[in-house]
Amino acid sequence: MKSTILFLSLLLSSITLFAESVKLKITYNGNGISGHDVTVMIGDAAIGSGTTDSDGNVTISVSSLPSKSINLKGQKTCEGAKKSWEVKGFVTLDGSNYAHLKMEEPIAEMVEASGGFMSEKMMVASYGLVCAGSSSSSSSKSNDGGSSDSGSSSSSSESSSILPKAEAPALMTKEEALANQKMSFENKIASLDNKMEKKQSKISSGKYEGDKKIEAEQDIEEMKIEKMIAQNDLDRVNLSISKGMLNKSERNGFKDEEKRLKEELKALKSAHKSGSTVSKEVKEEKESVESTVKKNDNKDEAKKEGKEDEDDEEDEGPVLVVTEADFADMGNMDLKKKKISLKSLLGKRKMKLKTRKNFLSPNELAELEAEIAQIEASLELIEAEIEKRGAEKEE
Repeated sequence: MKSTILFLSLLLSSITLFAESVKLKITYNGNGISGHDVTVMIGDAAIGSGTTDSDGNVTISVSSLPSKSINLKGQKTCEGAKKSWEVKGFVTLDGSNYAHLKMEEPIAEMVEASGGFMSEKMMVASYGLVCAGSSSSSSSKSNDGGSSDSGSSSSSSESSSILPKAEAPALMTKEEALANQKMSFENKIASLDNKMEKKQSKISSGKYEGDKKIEAEQDIEEMKIEKMIAQNDLDRVNLSISKGMLNKSERNGFKDEEKRLKEELKALKSAHKSGSTVSKEVKEEKESVESTVKKNDNKDEAKKEGKEDEDDEEDEGPVLVVTEADFADMGNMDLKKKKISLKSLLGKRKMKLKTRKNFLSPNELAELEAEIAQIEASLELIEAEIEKRGAEKEE
């Protein structure tokens, strides 16, 4: 008998010797969450539990602590319904076995993982982090069927005990939210692949030519990056599904990659937009040149018939030329307008040189070539001024 008591004493002493205390502070937006029954977990194994005080503090005695990285589960009866939560991968104890869990961090992760299916407000309600109090009134009827209390408060309390509140309806679980998000990203990737394949097919078959071909090629370049962004999101979700909860380093890694890809996409779209503007200017110039060619053809026909072209004087009007001295009175928009106007005029003059060179006298040819040189020189000055102003704006 004595040996048995001695053995039990030694066993109890050894357990006490190896027991440790875990000190936690659990808050939401700086406020302690009180009255939550918190369980410390190593993996899925519970090693101790305790209840948070009004400031969200709790000290939990555990038999052993093989790792400083712990998981937590919490539960509270709030407004007649059981509210529970579980946090994995967010808590690492310091050298004193202390950790401060800020619930807004795992909630933000859960909201993001849900893909918009759950809001922060819904998560807070589901976890019981903001709670008016537990519906624990135990008002009962007296033996004669009357209420033990009187007044409206008694009536309300009595109703509560007769018709107890049901548990809050279950929200979408983390697993369901991740599964929905996984499907959404997979569908997006498949859709982008389909769109790129269709555009590439039309380019290869020759259905897209000129501006349409350029736009289609630009769309494909942009969609390739959009696909990489969706794939990054899908990789994050797949890892979350396999691990349960990502650690801070993993979360930041995916966020940094997403930020890099989005900046790359933004830069590409900006470049394409600038290219589209240039393309539009070229298109306008082309249309203007085609109009000039048509007008020149009409001139030739008019000459053959002995008619005069009323528009000839307007077409052969003075060349628009600018110098550096003119820039002081010109805004950025004026410069761009002047550039477009000069490029259009340059196109007309070059087309005239190409189509009517053999019909021009030596003097007319020399004048035309001089005009072209003047316009080109003016364009160079304008482009240099635009670039200079852009650089000064960046500084």
